Amino acid sequence: MKRTGYIIGPLIACMLTAGCAKEEDRYKEAREYMSSMEAIAVEEVVAYQREQTAKPSQTVTQEQTAQEPDTPEQITQEPIRPDTQPATQEAQTDDNPVTDEDPDIETTTEEIPTEPAPSAKTKEQVKEEAMAAWSAQVAEGNISLLSSEEHANLLSKLSGTVFVGDSVTQALVTEGMVPESMVFFKRGVLLKEITPYVEAAASVFPEKVVFFKGLGDVDHEDPVSYCEKYAALVNLLRERVPGVKIYICALLPPSNAVAAAREDLARSWMFDDQLRAWCPTADVTYIDLHWMVSQPLYLADGIHFNKIFYNLWLKYVTAVVTDWEDVLV
Repeated sequence: MKRTGYIIGPLIACMLTAGCAKEEDRYKEAREYMSSMEAIAVEEVVAYQREQTAKPSQTVTQEQTAQEPDTPEQITQEPIRPDTQPATQEAQTDDNPVTDEDPDIETTTEEIPTEPAPSAKTKEQVKEEAMAAWSAQVAEGNISLLSSEEHANLLSKLSGTVFVGDSVTQALVTEGMVPESMVFFKRGVLLKEITPYVEAAASVFPEKVVFFKGLGDVDHEDPVSYCEKYAALVNLLRERVPGVKIYICALLPPSNAVAAAREDLARSWMFDDQLRAWCPTADVTYIDLHWMVSQPLYLADGIHFNKIFYNLWLKYVTAVVTDWEDVLV
């Protein structure tokens, strides 16, 4: 038994050693296999990670583009909803595709023919047309009377103007042409007696003074002294009211019937001719009224005039003192 034990023991040990060797070889092989498999797995993992790394970045970019607020570029490129399209925008069809570049097409707009704007009239043209219309009214005996609105318009233009004279000036008040506050008069007053009324007119510091006198002075003056009296009155006004503008109306003749009966009054044209020549030398505006004298416009006395005459007188004198602006025909 001992010998058997001696033999079996080493044999078992040898077998165990061989088994261990084989087991070690198997372990080594297993480890090598595992290492190769691990290497393969690592490569696949790395490749997979690379693939996954690339994909998320693209996905995130697209998601960010969809979620981020619109930039100015996106806003301009975003299509306009039908309910918000401006009325002037035309619908785009396949026949009218949109391109990035505008085609070089020459467009023309059809112009609607229009009448040329009338050129502004000169003061001379305005004056000529008004005088022609007024003269026609006098010749036809169809002088238009002022409406209340037209009358108020004329008075507004005469602001700063006063009138000085005798009974023919007084008629401006009695016929309702101007307020009494604008008129300084006395019936039958002569030029040599009118100084107090001129001083009264100067006391309101008018911008413009209009003299309108009748035939009373013809029996008391000669044409030269007549103008000398006017010159003294003009100087007085300019001393009291520097810069005042002065106008003197023509001395009108009597009616034909009165002129035939009274030779002294018939010579009134001599006084008027002298007055017309003197006014420019004194820087005074002479207002010619002869064109508006018509026999039907005289009152029965043949010296004074009716209301129709004063309607036209007021329109004409207003045009003169306002330098022919907004003339009312």
